[in-house]
This record gives sequence, C-alpha cells and structure tokens, in this order.
Amino acid sequence: MSIKSFAARVVGMLVFASAAQGQHYPAGELVVWGPGATGVMLPPANLGPVVDVWATYQTIFARRPDGSIVAWGDPLSASTQVPANVGDVVTLTGTGGCSNRIMAVRADGSLFAWGGGCYSEPSPLPTNVQLLANGTSGAFHVVAKSDGSMASWGYGSGTGGMPYSIPGVRSIAKAQDYVVAAQADGSLVAWNGGTSSAPADAAPARKLVGGGYHIISIRDDGSLYSWGEQYSTPSGAFEDASACAFTSVARRADGTLAVWGLKASELTPPAGIRFSKAVVGVNVPKGFEEFPLILAIRMEIDG
Repeated sequence: MSIKSFAARVVGMLVFASAAQGQHYPAGELVVWGPGATGVMLPPANLGPVVDVWATYQTIFARRPDGSIVAWGDPLSASTQVPANVGDVVTLTGTGGCSNRIMAVRADGSLFAWGGGCYSEPSPLPTNVQLLANGTSGAFHVVAKSDGSMASWGYGSGTGGMPYSIPGVRSIAKAQDYVVAAQADGSLVAWNGGTSSAPADAAPARKLVGGGYHIISIRDDGSLYSWGEQYSTPSGAFEDASACAFTSVARRADGTLAVWGLKASELTPPAGIRFSKAVVGVNVPKGFEEFPLILAIRMEIDG
C-alpha cells in the first residue's frame, strides 16, 4: 500500500478524481501533508496499513494491524528505536524535551518507556494505568490509575497542586508546565504552571487535548473550546482532536477534518478523503522554526 504525501491541495484533488472513477480505497492508508511533510518526517515506504498513529516532538509512531510499532522522525532521537518488547500498546506520548522520553500504556495497564530523558522516573513504573496525559510539550508525565489515584514525574513534574485522586477521570492533557483533567461529571481541575483553574466555558469536557502552549476541550456536545496561546476554534461538533505547538486539527464524525493555527492555510485536508484519526506533527529541519504536518488514517471508502 502506497504512502501519499500531500504538500498542496492539487494532489488532494487528484485523489478525489481517482475516487470518482470507482476505485476502492481500503482503510489504514496513512496520508501525510503540510509544509513539514519532508525528509525524515515522511513515513517509510514499506509502512503498509496502520490502525493507529501518534505524534510527539519530531517523531511519529504508527501501529500496524499486527500490533507492531513503527517510528520515524528525528534521526538523533533514541525514541525512533522502538524496543522489540514494547508489547501491546494502547496509547503513548512523549516529553517534548529531554530527547523525547516516550511513555506507552499497554493493554494490561502497565507502562513501558524508552528514548532519551533528563529526569528520574519511578522504578518500577506505575501499574494499573487507566489514562496517560496527552500533549506534545512538557518534560514530564502524568497518569491516572484505575483506582483514581494520580502519579507524576519528570522535569517540573506536573505535581504542583496535583490532586491525590480523581475518581472517574475522563481525560488528562498537558501543555508545557500546565496540566488539566476532566472529572467524571466533565468539570475540570487544573494544576501546575502558576494557575489552579481552567475556564468555566471549557466544561463539561469529555476529552482534553494538549498542544505545546494550549489546551483544547471537546465538550459533551462535541463543540470545541481552547485556551492558552490559541483561542479561536472551528464551530460544529467533533469526535477528537490533536495539537502541536501552535497548530490543531479536529475530526468530525463523518471523517472530515478542520485545521487551524500556525500555517493552517498550508494544511488544507486533501479533497474527497475521510479519516478515522488525524494527528499534528512538527518538523524542525534547521534552527528553531517549526513546520507542522498532518498525518491521517484513511477510512474505507468506495469511489
């Protein structure tokens, strides 16, 4: 199965034209586009279909149908060397700094870590993990265990004011030195980063997404609310979202996408394709300028 890199809407229109000719597009193809979709950030040619994808700072991870994890991106980061014993990964996230320390949650609730790191972490790692704070920034990790208890470690640690327990926690997200969690009723609790509150309008939240310097709340009715370095959000109802430093993408129930933030005009989704998941990655080819890219898993369609 080929990997198509979309750098402009023209290519997207070519795919739409192919679909109109009655071709069948199986689920699982990873479609990549945007100004950051160059060089080491492009998927390996032999990737094949995938069932999940995650983006951390300058590194991308995809899970194949057989459960294996494939990584690519910054060749200087140890996080691209996925250990063979990583196991059955449900989700993962990175630290955004400290050489991108990767923390993965396995299906049995255990944690598995690899990559760089500039901080100490508990040994053994917590077990019975229910949720892992998502976000592409913040050199720390936060988890919620199945009994509602919380744990955090890393640089800055994310522990300043962290509740000991959040029973029924729905979601946790981090952004730089700030952490917010959605409680069982959708109300929010925040800590670290010099603030202990979250905007009242962000609740009730069913899912939280961490960007580099902002948090997105997907409220119970599917509408979005964002605060931090990025405020405006698209209208409508959405199923999930992803963010990097200053760029965000959200997916509707029908598989269409909305993109906003840094270089959004260069990230228009290719026409005629619907997706089961989309994430934002970041490419920093030289210096400190960040170039976003979007990686999305195609839904199964018939043209």
